[in-house]
Amino acid sequence: MRLKHPFKYVLIIIIISISSISGFFVVFNKTFGLEPHFENLSVKEDTEYKFRLPGIVLSYINRLYVDPDRIDNVEMVKGALDWQERVIPEVLVDYSEEKKINTVTVDTVSKTFDLSEVHRSKDVFKVLQDALDFINKHREENASLTASDVEYTAINGMLTQLDPHSIILPPKQFTEFKIGTTGKFGGLGMVVGIRDGVLTVISPIEGTPAAVAGIKAGDKIVEIDGESTVDMDLTESVGKLRGDQGSTVTLSILKHKAVETKLFALKREIIVIPTVESASIEGGYGYVRIRNFQDDTSQRLNEQLKQLNKNNDKMKGLILDLRNNSGGLLDQAIKVSDKFLESGSIVVTVGPGGHPREVIDAKKTDTDEELYPIVVLVDAGSASGAEIVAGALKENNRAIIVGDRTFGKGSVQQLIELMDGSALKLTIAKYLTPLFTDIQSFGITPDIQLVPVTVEKDNINLFHGITAIREEDLKKHLDDHHKDAFPFATLKYFHEIKEKKEDAVAGKEAEVEPAEDEDPYKLPDFDKDFHIVFARKLLANTSTWKKEEGFLQNSLSVIDAISEEEEKKIAQALDSLSIDWSEGINEGASATNVTFLTNPINKRVKAGEKITLTVTIENTGDKPLYQLRGISSSKNGLYDKHEFIFGKIGKGSKKTYTKTIEIPKNSLDREDEITIKFEELNKNNRQILI
Repeated sequence: MRLKHPFKYVLIIIIISISSISGFFVVFNKTFGLEPHFENLSVKEDTEYKFRLPGIVLSYINRLYVDPDRIDNVEMVKGALDWQERVIPEVLVDYSEEKKINTVTVDTVSKTFDLSEVHRSKDVFKVLQDALDFINKHREENASLTASDVEYTAINGMLTQLDPHSIILPPKQFTEFKIGTTGKFGGLGMVVGIRDGVLTVISPIEGTPAAVAGIKAGDKIVEIDGESTVDMDLTESVGKLRGDQGSTVTLSILKHKAVETKLFALKREIIVIPTVESASIEGGYGYVRIRNFQDDTSQRLNEQLKQLNKNNDKMKGLILDLRNNSGGLLDQAIKVSDKFLESGSIVVTVGPGGHPREVIDAKKTDTDEELYPIVVLVDAGSASGAEIVAGALKENNRAIIVGDRTFGKGSVQQLIELMDGSALKLTIAKYLTPLFTDIQSFGITPDIQLVPVTVEKDNINLFHGITAIREEDLKKHLDDHHKDAFPFATLKYFHEIKEKKEDAVAGKEAEVEPAEDEDPYKLPDFDKDFHIVFARKLLANTSTWKKEEGFLQNSLSVIDAISEEEEKKIAQALDSLSIDWSEGINEGASATNVTFLTNPINKRVKAGEKITLTVTIENTGDKPLYQLRGISSSKNGLYDKHEFIFGKIGKGSKKTYTKTIEIPKNSLDREDEITIKFEELNKNNRQILI
């Protein structure tokens, strides 16, 4: 509802131009982390290599792919050749829409391929075999790029025209994939990452060779078996750190604040990655975190639940944490769901044409858990198998789902091992929740949505939560047919961001050890993690496990009490930035004067630099404005959904808000339009556009 005398509608439109640093960049359009993987070989493979694998992959696509209507033979050829251009510097691909031809140039030699004759999969195979053979014969010798790498790259380029999850895994990637599903490998037992360009230990795992040797979080790995890690990417580093059980690796490590490196000779052991972790929580409650769904997840869950029930003399309630669980094995997700259900459907899989393929129902067994209340925690990182569990427990009224909308991956992939040691991961079906809800590209809507509010200088986010990449943001994602879904309740909470430590003398960021919360194998702090604190209060406030018997309804009193506390925290944080977020009622005519500035003034900024947007609003009306804010919108996500928070502006007063945006170094030349809308929120929940 709007006021009788609303502000004059003011729409600020800014045109921002970006120019790349050197005027031109080749940007690899990375697709969901599946950039080509090359094996390091010392000698180039035979130039007479026969490119047979595309034909085999095409046959599987025709027989098994979930949506035959998405198969576009011409686009698959174009995709395969485009990816050659991305990874082989001397290859240039030019497609003529008018003539329906692709011209492939390798260095100075060109060949034309007529795509107007491509109608069936055998035509695709014929063109690709001819084109890849031409490229392989004329490209420069490169010991790190084999003919099979050329083939894998072409197939992945072809598969990206189907959906984001159909890929081919070269032998080394397939080996890594299998490790992810078994959770076991020969290694040292530490999490590593690239920090400030240096291979750094994030955390050692207790009881493993790394931890026993005294390696700590923050240690920098300078050399592996005498080879410098400078310019060594993470995949290559992990490959060198892992190895056969009993084999030895020598690391040169620079300890935190040390001047000289120290040598560590470590013997590799079988490292088991925990898939399920648990802990007892005060009050007789249990906490279980499932990281992903490996081949032993359901077995480990049974063990952990048995121990929790023993420790608590039967649990009063359970928090099941599926945050950042990216999925895994479908059968394990089904078994985990079945553990908490006595009856009802768990998941429905549908094949080509949307016809039901299989309905999987829960089975009552003697090992089913007692019917205690359950709160399931989810976020945008909860995908695939995690969504199956959340959907099954939600729609069978077995648990309350708390957190953020999930990722939205409602598809099923089949893994097909190929003759050369690689594997094809192909989308063969979609799955629906028990109530036949299609979550593809939309995800599971929580019963209670938690929205984090961040308040920092130059970065205030009161309304939109944390931006996250979901299935709907991936190129070529499968179409969604979801029903509109809304949470039962929404709760905003103050999310405090830890400030970086600074050197008091130099004024520079000091070198500090990684924060404890960076350790992926450490359980969260139950007293500080807002989701867990909230879930505990929900469990303590209910005497039933069923939603229809009041579990959700009882949560309203908890939500109201916590909401009031969090609003005070948010107001205090805003007040520290001189923003008055008090409420009021605007009953008079309103008028404003809005000015806008940018730095650089000409609105042109180079890639890698920053642009500052400054908005000033003067209240020229006869009454104060309350909780005034602006929100930007732009087709470029870089400028979209930025909040300009002003709060209360008294009669005759003015306030300024500044927002700094960093332009990525790989940005191409472009111009973008930004629109900023303003609105006032007041006690009557009326909104005024100005």
